[in-house]
This record gives sequence, structure tokens and C-alpha cells, in this order.
Amino acid sequence: MLESPRDRLSREPTLLLWRSFDKPTMAMDLIPALRRDIARTYAQLFFGPELRAQKPPVRMLRLYFGRNDIPPVTTQLHPGLHSDFPLDIPRYRKLADTLTASGTRLPRTQDISRGMGELLSRLHWGVGINARDVELVLPGADWEPQCWVFDLNQVGIRL
Repeated sequence: MLESPRDRLSREPTLLLWRSFDKPTMAMDLIPALRRDIARTYAQLFFGPELRAQKPPVRMLRLYFGRNDIPPVTTQLHPGLHSDFPLDIPRYRKLADTLTASGTRLPRTQDISRGMGELLSRLHWGVGINARDVELVLPGADWEPQCWVFDLNQVGIRL
């Protein structure tokens, strides 16, 4: 692969920082919970009756835009995942259409996909790591939904 001097220089401080840790290092940030109206709508649309009766909190949605094996209705909680649920393209479109009818507009799937691709390319080319098993989630805030990435425990240096 050919690399320009500018690319090498822009990545150098990040790689130096990356290499300065010889043990796993933790960084914490608060990911805001999904807006209540979006969480409530998601549960109404995609929870089966039994799960709806349990009223699990919907704090964030895991973005699975490349998957096609997510059932249309969630009937049970997966072990370890009690507040973040899957959101593939069919679910996203249904959620967006329902919310639009009540006055809340979500970004287009193309815009989210573009943002996901940009994020992955920045991790790969800018930071110099692969994005193995990172989690892209749609939490929220009072003002608008946002995309966050976490669970970087399996990434490796791409060199």
C-alpha cells in the first residue's frame, strides 16, 4: 500500500499514544439514553406481548444495518443484553416512519450508513486499527439521536 507522508504524519501521534500503553486501558464516557418517545415506540413496534409485559428499559439500539437475520419481533432478552436491542434496516425504517407520523424525524438510512462507513474508515486509516467487533449504537439525548461506538476489546493494530 502506498502512503503519503501526510497520512503517515497525521497517524503518527495516534500510533505513539496507542503504543504507549503496555496493558489494557479503560476510558469512560457517558452514553446518553435513548429518548423516551423513541424507546417507547421501539418497544411497541418490536416487542412481543410477553416481553412488552416485562417492560425492559430500551436505553440504546445496536445498529445492525448489514444483517438480515433479525426477527421482526423480539420475544426474549438475550443474556447480558437487557437494555440495548437490535436495529436493522427494516426495523429502522418502520421506526422512522412511525416517529415521522408523530413529528420526530430520524436520519435517512443512507446517511447513517455513510456515517458508519466514515467511522470505520477513520478507525482503520486514521487511527490504524481494525474495527473487529466494535459496537455501533444509536443512543439519544433530549435534542437528537446520535451514533456512538464502543466495545473495542477485540480491535487490533492494522499494520
